[in-house]
Amino acid sequence: FLLADTGIREETICCEEDHYADLEQTTAGWISGWPAQTRVVLDNAKVLTSPKTLQLTQENEYEATLSINLGSTPLRGSVWAYPELSPESADAQVVFTPPMAVLYDNETTATINVRVQGVEDYTSSATLVFLTTLQSCDAAFTLSPPEPLFIEVVIPQSQTTVIVEDDGVDTFIVVLLVVGAF
Repeated sequence: FLLADTGIREETICCEEDHYADLEQTTAGWISGWPAQTRVVLDNAKVLTSPKTLQLTQENEYEATLSINLGSTPLRGSVWAYPELSPESADAQVVFTPPMAVLYDNETTATINVRVQGVEDYTSSATLVFLTTLQSCDAAFTLSPPEPLFIEVVIPQSQTTVIVEDDGVDTFIVVLLVVGAF
C-alpha cells in the first residue's frame, strides 16, 4: 500500500473517495503498476476527440460526425463517453446519434453523428459548446476529461431583389435576408 501522499507534492493529488482504500483517506487503494495520475501523463490515458470544431452549414444539412477514441488501452473494463451540450448552449436542439460511445481499447474509433435541429429559428450564425461526460472502470480516464468542443452553426445570408413601382418610376430595393441564431 502507498501512503495517501504517494510520495509526491500534495497539490498534485486528486482526493476523491474512490482513490483510497479507507474512508479516512489515509491508505491509497490497491495500485498495480503506475497510478492513474501518472498514466494520464505518461501513457496518454485519456479520451481523444476530433475535430475540435464541427462546422454545420446548409451544404452539409447541419450534420457532421465526431470521432472519439482512447489514447491508451484501459487497464480494466471500458470507457463510456456521452457528448452533451454545455449549460450555456442548452437551449439549442442538437441530436447526438448514438447518444454514447463505449470504448474498450485504443485501436477502436467511435463515430457519433451530430445534427442541429430547428435551424429555421436561428436569426444569425451561432457557436455552441458541448462537453463529453465520461464514466470508466479505469480511474485514469476520468482524471483528465476531454476539452470542450464547438459546433459552429453557419446560417447563410442571401440577397433578393424586389421591384416596387411608384408613379411609373421603378425603384429597386435590396432586401437582405438573415436567418440565424436564437
